[in-house]
Formats: sequence, C-alpha cells, structure tokens
Amino acid sequence: MSQALSEEEKQYVQRFDTPEIRDFNFAPDSANSAMPFQTGPGALPEPAPVSNAGEPTAGAPVAASAVQPENPESPAAGHTAETIPDVTPIGLTQPPVSAELLDPTFIPKFVNQLVKPPVCHPVSCVDDEYVYAIDIIQFKQQILPEGFPETTVWGYGGNVMDEETYLFRYDKSTPGATFEAVRNMPVRIRWTNKLDGPHLMTADPAYHQENAHEGSVPAVTHLHGARISQALNGNPDAWITSDGRTGPAYGMPFCTYPNTQDAAALWYHDNTRGFSRANIYAGLAGFYLLRSGVEFGWQRDGILPRGRYEIPLMIQDRSFKKDGSLVFARVGEKPFRKNTAFLGDSITVNGKVWPNLNVERRQYRFRLLNGSGARVYNLRMSNGMAFTQIGADNGFLHEPRTAESLRLAPGESADILIDFSGIEPAAQIILTNDARSPFPGNDASDPETTGQIMQFTVPVGAPEPVKPERLPPLPCRVTRDRNGQWS
Repeated sequence: MSQALSEEEKQYVQRFDTPEIRDFNFAPDSANSAMPFQTGPGALPEPAPVSNAGEPTAGAPVAASAVQPENPESPAAGHTAETIPDVTPIGLTQPPVSAELLDPTFIPKFVNQLVKPPVCHPVSCVDDEYVYAIDIIQFKQQILPEGFPETTVWGYGGNVMDEETYLFRYDKSTPGATFEAVRNMPVRIRWTNKLDGPHLMTADPAYHQENAHEGSVPAVTHLHGARISQALNGNPDAWITSDGRTGPAYGMPFCTYPNTQDAAALWYHDNTRGFSRANIYAGLAGFYLLRSGVEFGWQRDGILPRGRYEIPLMIQDRSFKKDGSLVFARVGEKPFRKNTAFLGDSITVNGKVWPNLNVERRQYRFRLLNGSGARVYNLRMSNGMAFTQIGADNGFLHEPRTAESLRLAPGESADILIDFSGIEPAAQIILTNDARSPFPGNDASDPETTGQIMQFTVPVGAPEPVKPERLPPLPCRVTRDRNGQWS
C-alpha cells in the first residue's frame, strides 16, 4: 500500500478516477483484447499527429531557410552526396538499402512546429497502483519537414490523454508519451515488445551481442534515475522478443515503480545488453515526470508554469538518408575495435528536426534531456538572454540558478525557466549549441547544423512575467559524474 497522499496529490489523481479505470481487472498475462479499450494498432482510428495542445496559434515564422526544396532527391548545390556502406543489420538477415545521405544543410530549419509529447493514460488501478499497458512498436513518423519522406522509427504506443480535454486515445510516437507520476503512489507498467522484424540499424560486430540474435529484436525498458533495484528495473539481460524468447534475467512482463524518491524528471529507454545505443537511436525513449505535493502547490499558486507552458524537450542528433530512413552505419575501423561514438549531423527535438515553438510573452518551464548517444551540448540563447535553472537529474536544486549557458552530457537532464515577457514581439531566438563533439577536445559544432537546436518565435501579446522565489529544501547529496557511452 502507498503512503498517504497530500491534498494536492489527491486532486491530481482524481482525474483518473473514472468507472472505466476503477472497474478494469488487470491480469498480467491476459491478452490486450481483455482491456476495455484495446491497446494495439487498429483498435482505434489512426490518430492524427499529436500537436502541442493549447499552443498559441500565431502563424509560423517565415525565414529564408523555410523554403521547401524543389527536388528533395537531389543534394544541395556544392555538396557531394555520400553513400552508406553495406553492413549486416541486427536481427533478421536483410541487406540494407544503399541510398545517398541527406545533406543536413539541405533540410529547412524551423519549418517543423515543436510537438509536445502526449500524456500516458492508465488502463486500471489495482491496490493503489495505476496500471499502464505500453507497446514497443515500429511505425513511420514525420521527423523531417513536410515534403520529405516519413522516417521509419521505433517508439511506444498506448493510451494517451489530452492535457486540455482529458480525452484519451491510442497513440504511438517517439519520444514516447510522457508518464505523469505522483510521489509515493506506485505505478505498474506492462511493456509489450511488438518488434517482429529486423533491426533498423546496422550492427557493430565489436559490440557484445549486437549480432547474436537471429529473429525478432530483443527489448527491455529501464526507468533512468528511478530509485529501484536494477533487477526490477530493466536489467540488460531481462529482455524479451515479440516471439517469446527471453534473456537469462527475464522475470515478469511488467514492472512496478514505487515512486518514493524526490520529484524529478526521469526518462525511460531501452536497456538491452549490446543493443541499447542502437535501440535508443531508433526511437525507444520517453519522459517520466515524478511530481510531489510541493510542486503541485507551486503550480497552483502560479510560481511554476504548468500545462501548455511546461514542455519536455528531448534533444537528439541523427543522420538521414534521402529516403527518410535513419543512418547508423558506423563500425570500428579495425576488427574488434569498437566505434564508441556516433554523431549525427542533424538535431531533433521531440521527434522533429530543427523545430520552431511559438511562445507567448511569459515564462515557460522546459524539462531538457540530452537523449543523444555520444554528443554533448552546451546550450545558449542566440540573443544572449539568461535563463533560470531550478532542477537537475535528481530533482529540484536548493535554490534557483541564473545562467547564460547549460552543458548537458548524454543522459543528463535539466529543469529550466525561460522568461519571454521582455522580448520584443515577432522576435526569433535560436537555442544554440557550441560544444565540441565528442567532448571536450574534438571538432566544434557546425554553426549551420549541429550548432542549432530549435527556434522560439515570440508573437504579439501582453507580457506575463513570473519568477520563482523559493525552492523546497533538499538534503545534501554526493553525485558521481562520469563520461559514459551507451553500450
């Protein structure tokens, strides 16, 4: 049984207290068809692409880079197309399609509008635990701007809720939908692997097990930053395939997360031994926001932005072929020498390449995450404006910190506030990156490509400044930072 909830936490979870959820009988080994609303593809009409619910409707900016190419199949003038070497793909034997690389300078910037990931909706409540059913599946998503081909990705599918209307539907996306959890209220998630084809990426034979599986792709999900035993939280050997094969540490098809730690922005991702870097690159990652009564109170009192003014931002680097497919064809230069760092030449935020976000003249809360495998980011605003950092990996800081730059290593997160109330209407501000990659002593970011992350456009509107003056007291902690790589 969970610990007693505060009044703010009770109010938050009441919106899930519906007859459909209360009456649903969760059976861990039952088929999806036993659910009151089926969670598989085809159970509901195909959803439209998820938009940022309630986002200001000001027109998208018109920039020189926003002009669509007349022929996306041709490289930009002055650039020579490269080809991808033939490398055996992970999983089923299937020769990769040889296609020309898409020159990143040929991709229009800030044409895509930023997408805010939807919120996961539970299917049941059993013994004070909200239960979710999540599919790990393959699908196509429009990552490049309209006019370019869709990209085949892996991601997560399940029931999601619109944060404005509280209506739910089945949706699939990468990043996956955001879990909204409450401190001291356990969550149980059933992860179902439905990846029944070959791996989307190519294998590096120097890595343990990358070429070990003939058949469906293994997957296991890990909640990064959760205070829970590794044996119960996506052990690398606890994988399962869509045809039922399991790893040596596999136990049950679901995992229970106690949520007893401080409020923080966690994230979930694939953790399969030998596959995690490729599986995450293919799209298997998403946010898990753990909240507390103190945080709910701050949102209620207007100290912290909420709803459409609180936006998770997952930053990742990727490379594309002209057919829209992802590129991950990099192997070690010599046998048994690992290629430890793959660096994409294009930047995506929430599954959109170089997006734009129309913002009101007020304060926003951004939950930043570096979801790249090797690239380090040093983020700045192009107009030099400062922002306020209020949290990091383990939750809230002891007090707000004003800064003009923010460095994020792979897997690292930050909770920041940006106040646009003093910005002139119609201004366009670019979130930039000037970190070297691999960090710290290598090539500088390209100002035309990897040196740009996304754009903020400030339409006409009255300013609404908000500034937090306090943060909850936190115990002192000793943290360990290390320059790690995905396996």
